[in-house]
Amino acid sequence: MINVLLNKDTPLALKGFSQKEKLDRLRLRFTQRLLKKNIPSFLNFEINDPWPGEVDKARLLLSGCFDLDGVLLEQQQPNWDPIGLDEKHLYRLNNFDWLRDLKTLGGEQSRQKGRQLIAHWITHNRASSAPSWSPQIMAMRIYNWLAFYNFFCSSAPDDFLDVFFDSLSEQLHQLSRVQTKSLDDMTQMRLGRALCISGLVLNEYSFLHEKGLNIFLRGLQEQILLDGGHISRSPAALIPLLCAAHDMRMALQLGHQKIPLLLQSSIERMNNALRFFCYNDKQLALFHGTQEGEKQLLSTLLSLAGNRQKMPKSLPQSGFERVAIGRSLITMDVGGAAPRDHDLAYHASALAFEFCYGKQRVFVNCGTHPYNADWQRALRHSAAHSTAQINNLDSAEILDNDTIGRKPLNIAHEHEPLDGGDYISAMHDGYLSTNGIKHYRQVGAQNRGKIITGQDHFENISGEGSQGTAQIRFHLHPSVRASLTRDKNEILISLPGGTGFRFYWSDAQVQLEDSIYMGQGNSPIKTKQIVLSAPLHAAMTSVEWLIKLEELS
Repeated sequence: MINVLLNKDTPLALKGFSQKEKLDRLRLRFTQRLLKKNIPSFLNFEINDPWPGEVDKARLLLSGCFDLDGVLLEQQQPNWDPIGLDEKHLYRLNNFDWLRDLKTLGGEQSRQKGRQLIAHWITHNRASSAPSWSPQIMAMRIYNWLAFYNFFCSSAPDDFLDVFFDSLSEQLHQLSRVQTKSLDDMTQMRLGRALCISGLVLNEYSFLHEKGLNIFLRGLQEQILLDGGHISRSPAALIPLLCAAHDMRMALQLGHQKIPLLLQSSIERMNNALRFFCYNDKQLALFHGTQEGEKQLLSTLLSLAGNRQKMPKSLPQSGFERVAIGRSLITMDVGGAAPRDHDLAYHASALAFEFCYGKQRVFVNCGTHPYNADWQRALRHSAAHSTAQINNLDSAEILDNDTIGRKPLNIAHEHEPLDGGDYISAMHDGYLSTNGIKHYRQVGAQNRGKIITGQDHFENISGEGSQGTAQIRFHLHPSVRASLTRDKNEILISLPGGTGFRFYWSDAQVQLEDSIYMGQGNSPIKTKQIVLSAPLHAAMTSVEWLIKLEELS
């Protein structure tokens, strides 16, 4: 039987295989048929991927250039494991997410390019131990192959389909044997999605449907908090997980399956948290390894979420509070460190806050880098956030392995109306073991959001004298300009369009210092920060500050 098959015309997508490799693949298919585990030849239904792609990236790809999150890889003949390509960009190259870009562009040329690259990948990635066969890459690739099947397989020749389904079966066989306990949070979810959807659309793998669904539901139960936030406390972690949850619900609906209550409730709670973390510019707050995010993707997610529920003022399990009065919006981090095994994105940002006026970001945290580990580590320190430090130390210790060592053990907060305004009051003891200091902060808005007030108190409970100096930082968004008046008694903060604020303070020295913004892209943007410095010489040291809205001439 095998010899007969080999004597037929060699399928186009199998050219480049050695005779032994052709034999091995045909033996696999023949064995599967003998065991009545046939390789599939079609999908039961089409997966309607709703997420936006990028036309510019697709056009680059047609010209032979991969845009991998800002890293351009020019290849007339694809190399799926280029020398020097880091792990994150290798992931982007081999997970076939870029099929979404080709589909968004559309047209026969895009369709053929997709098939060409898939066939080339199959030919040149036969070793299941290769990096491109890691569970995190394989789970994404399987989903993307299924999600865009009707796009790239439209008008595809039979020889392509034969090799495509052969490779898909081989990958599913390997992925279904992976032990999920060894995987990170998101990889577990993507693996569950890939197996479940494969089981729904492929009759030959229907047994994977329930297995994948159980993996996904278990991940939701473990990772999604009651308020809809992610256990890592990172707003960014919500995005891929919420997308995957929508994918699962849609596939189950198309497959005429019952939607589990846990899946539906998790989507609703995550939608709520996403709306909480999105500012009026429809992009994300910069806490715990988060950038502003892809505007189109966030817009799609927010449209799917709708506005059926009132915007929450608090995410109590996630540890965030929000003040919204008039055009002013304050978001404050009042939570502790994420649990062990979920703290790799945690920043030392105890009591940090961000302030927006309308769609304009004013006070920000510095953000993160999308893939550079050195930048990511540097931006986790307290100095990269709009909060207070003592002697330039961090409120939590970031270890060499990127986990958290010393950290605040006690964090408390209240959120209450006061004097016609709305205020958040909080405390943490992250500096207690190093300096014998507890940090108290109150931030709020009044006068219809035209006045923002803050107080930072440092309680010395060490029983000793001076404990050094507190530094209170206010990082400015790059589009905001700040200047110290001649008498050095106030700072003028100018927003685009002529609106601005006057910044006042007491009992501290002030400096305008350089800062950087990594809220978007992969290159730091120069900006400024206001730094208040106060010696800690008493039982209680207090610094008060205020910003007042006015039209600046």
